[in-house]
Amino acid sequence: MSCPLCHGRGVIKVCYHDGAAFDVGICSCGKGQRLRRHQDVLAQVLKVDVAHLAYVETLLDPEDFPAGMRPGVAVVPVDVTEAGRKKVGR
Repeated sequence: MSCPLCHGRGVIKVCYHDGAAFDVGICSCGKGQRLRRHQDVLAQVLKVDVAHLAYVETLLDPEDFPAGMRPGVAVVPVDVTEAGRKKVGR
């Protein structure tokens, strides 16, 4: 069964409705756990500043995990294989 938050991709893009720069959250699922060991490489592949890469636990409240949403935030699963070809957020 796929992760309900990242849909089995391991990372999510967190967009803020107030216009702040987006963040990329590394999921706590199995695939995300593997990606957490390689954050430097992940930041390069996704073409994001490492300052905008964080564990989902720091970006979302735990009660938001099943829905993946909270007021003022939109969560979008990110395909890591596609991210190497284009910049996240474009």
